[in-house]
Amino acid sequence: MSDSWLGKYYTILSLSLVYCLGSSVLAVTSFPWLSGNPPSPWGCFIGLLLLALGTGGIKPCVSSFGGDQFKPSQVRSVAIFFSVFYFAINAGSVLSMFIAPILRSDIHCYGQQSCYPLAFGLPALLMIVATGVFVAGRKAYVRLNPSGNIVLKVLRASGMAVYAKFKSQSVDSVDHWIDRARSDEFSESFLNDCKKLFSLLAIFTPICIFWALYDQQGSRWTYQAMLMEPKVTLFGFSFNVKPEQMGLVNAVLILVMIPVFDKMVYPNLQKHGIRLRPLTRMNIGMALGSVSFLMAALLQYSIMKNSSFAPVDEDESALQCVGNCVHILYQIPQYIVLTAGEIMFSITGLEFAYSQAPETMKSVCQSAWLLTVAFGNILVLILNELDMVKLVFGEGNKQLQTINFVFWALLLGLGLALFAYLTYDYHYA
Repeated sequence: MSDSWLGKYYTILSLSLVYCLGSSVLAVTSFPWLSGNPPSPWGCFIGLLLLALGTGGIKPCVSSFGGDQFKPSQVRSVAIFFSVFYFAINAGSVLSMFIAPILRSDIHCYGQQSCYPLAFGLPALLMIVATGVFVAGRKAYVRLNPSGNIVLKVLRASGMAVYAKFKSQSVDSVDHWIDRARSDEFSESFLNDCKKLFSLLAIFTPICIFWALYDQQGSRWTYQAMLMEPKVTLFGFSFNVKPEQMGLVNAVLILVMIPVFDKMVYPNLQKHGIRLRPLTRMNIGMALGSVSFLMAALLQYSIMKNSSFAPVDEDESALQCVGNCVHILYQIPQYIVLTAGEIMFSITGLEFAYSQAPETMKSVCQSAWLLTVAFGNILVLILNELDMVKLVFGEGNKQLQTINFVFWALLLGLGLALFAYLTYDYHYA
């Protein structure tokens, strides 16, 4: 839609309206008197489907559209933009994780002990306002014209190149397989853009393993927190930290650590002659992700070795610690290491996917980058379904979760080795 037809501005605008509609559907259908009590699941399904369509179109276009506002010489400014962009995303995440549960549970409406219409309605209203603010700045934006149906052209050129390979009986010497599509239909510059696209797609292949680990902080790390001591005493006040709330640590650390890396870590390293190029940062980020899961494995080993547990209630398999519990705040070091890895990997990756993409394929490459997140989640689903660790070590093994953490850390280590190999002699645009 963006690179081929509407351009980035109108793609963002049109799909923001779809997003607003999805948010509104969730809010409206959460009223108990409108769709029953409990509400019909169809409102939730349709709302989430519209949200998925909206965010799937907005995300790759917003980041690349932001990059388009800078001149080619403003390399440092582009890097700062992607850091601020990532900061803004996580600032929104922190606010939503803090405010939405309060609106849902602490406010009562329509005779209910909760207020889902308000919890869904406020984000819908804010998204409508945000879309209006985006439109208000339309005259100030740099808008690059779409350059035809890029995806279709790439597929057609690829098909012609493969067909030419099978049709030819001779051994032809071409620098790249796509060169066999050279004709009046496809210019030399377009084929060069295709080469760059395929090079980036190859580099993106092992990246999904990082996201497979990263997104498990909301599942495996949360389950780990359930087995720990939740009571925190601060300045004489005591309160319990819910396992799900530990996810806030990552979001808050990102807000703190982004300016630290941009203003202190990277400049000081450069001052001492250590210039970390984008792919080097990404390699280090993946390594830190693997280390964070090894730290989680060590913590899990200590929990299972020293603590005693009891079922939460008679009907569930969930456990809670009842003796010699390891404190939940011991998870913070692994969150710090993972967040440092995320900053070096994810922010740099966004900038890399934009800066290295051909001019005609900026949104396509951003989409490919974001698809690695989806493939990472699919990888988790597949491997968890196979559950090879349980098959090998036995269902009754007390340290199964520890072994799982080690398994994922080693898997990311293999992904890191493949990524390092693919990027070893990469030539930056």
